[in-house]
Amino acid sequence: KEIENPVCTVTIGDVTVGYATVQDAVNLIPSSGEGVITLLSDVSTDKPININNRTVTFNLGDYTITKPSDPENAVFSITGGAVVTVNAGKGGIVSKDYCFNVQTSTNTKLIINGGNYKGGVSSVYVHTGVAEINGGTFDADVYEDPGYLLNCYDANYNNDTAKIIVKGGTFVNFDPYNNTAEGRSTNFVAKGYKSETEETADGYTATVSKRDPETSIAFREYETVKSPDGQAGGIRFIFEASTTDPQTINAYGAYILPSALFTDDNYEAKAVNAQYEGEISNSNTFSADLIDIPSAQFGTQIYAIPYYIQNGEATVYLNEKASASVN
Repeated sequence: KEIENPVCTVTIGDVTVGYATVQDAVNLIPSSGEGVITLLSDVSTDKPININNRTVTFNLGDYTITKPSDPENAVFSITGGAVVTVNAGKGGIVSKDYCFNVQTSTNTKLIINGGNYKGGVSSVYVHTGVAEINGGTFDADVYEDPGYLLNCYDANYNNDTAKIIVKGGTFVNFDPYNNTAEGRSTNFVAKGYKSETEETADGYTATVSKRDPETSIAFREYETVKSPDGQAGGIRFIFEASTTDPQTINAYGAYILPSALFTDDNYEAKAVNAQYEGEISNSNTFSADLIDIPSAQFGTQIYAIPYYIQNGEATVYLNEKASASVN
């Protein structure tokens, strides 16, 4: 049956239907089923929108869901292992209480990708389950206790059955990296991400973004070796590498210089570029070797310059040049 002036559509498989309320659209999705709900206009609701045991994607676009009354309930009540993803542009949610309440099962999950969310005391509350925030702007009417933009049920946070993971977003007068929601110095920011604060006329904002990988290679020592007859020698440069994001590193190693030493017609250098494939782990020690240096070249200053290749695109040379010679 066609609905006049629908506020949203729900898509299940290849079928899209318009509905007069968001709750009716949710209810059309079968239990344990999947569906996509797209807002067509701003929505005002006096009751929570309950999503239980379904996988639902909400595309809010530039539209807003507002719940002006009943301050004791969230706009979205997500329960029973439901997985809810919210995508939004300029739209979002405005509530007198929470915008989202995640509860009843550790499999219950909320994912927020953009949008604007203003709660009464909090934007996101997790009793049981997980909330993952990848972007958006979050605000509340109250900034002090109990006004936490992000908040978990204390006991479940402590036993790891209630989690908030922040990978992006801007937070008004609340720092997800350092707050008191779950006790002093609570940190909701995911590993590999950072929070930067900026003062405003009304306090401050904290913005979370991916942390630039921090990779370093330090020269530790060198060793020299001579052949038994003393006519040739070798040198080994030893480096120690570490990184905060090993998945971005494709290879690492060291170049051995000067190149003039290796262009002699009577000498073919070995291991001029000592390169190792794979990820760097913390305190990863590696070496760059040059062997069979003829005695005529003893005393020549030899340099080893370490590098790493990141995301397969660029080679980064480090300022940790080491030098030595075989005497």
